[in-house]
Amino acid sequence: MKLTKKGRIISPSKLAGQAVRERSCGAIVFLGDEGEERVLLVQHNPGHWSFPKGHVEEGESDRETAVREVMEETGLHVRISSDFERSSTYSPRQGIYKTVVFFLGDLLGGTLKPQLSEVKAADWLTIKEADKVLIFDRDREIFKEALDYHRQKKASQEIWR
Repeated sequence: MKLTKKGRIISPSKLAGQAVRERSCGAIVFLGDEGEERVLLVQHNPGHWSFPKGHVEEGESDRETAVREVMEETGLHVRISSDFERSSTYSPRQGIYKTVVFFLGDLLGGTLKPQLSEVKAADWLTIKEADKVLIFDRDREIFKEALDYHRQKKASQEIWR
């Protein structure tokens, strides 16, 4: 398998003029208690809002990529501590097939500061606001699954306190 410097996989078929497969990873990060929860979103340069994510670098695991990309794009430190993992595969342009893998991230610290060379903005949006600004169906599906998982995990932790 041949990779570009940004972690894009160049398939043998691309070398012969066929499709390129790309892989990116990111994290969905929640803050606050149920009813007052917020989710971390970034506004990408084309203008749409989504979760922090980016290309896998050579030698890096998917989880390592997700943690690094959240830090780079938002200034926040997270860890991946659950088994939640969802993916979305789409074609951003002809000949390119991209798979994005999302994990749940636990906020560890840092100061929210968007990396303006990568994203237009980063912010903590309410659940209702996030549902309105996520324009891709698969992003909304993954968001709802992540929110349900997050709430169930928090509820089970409360039982054991």
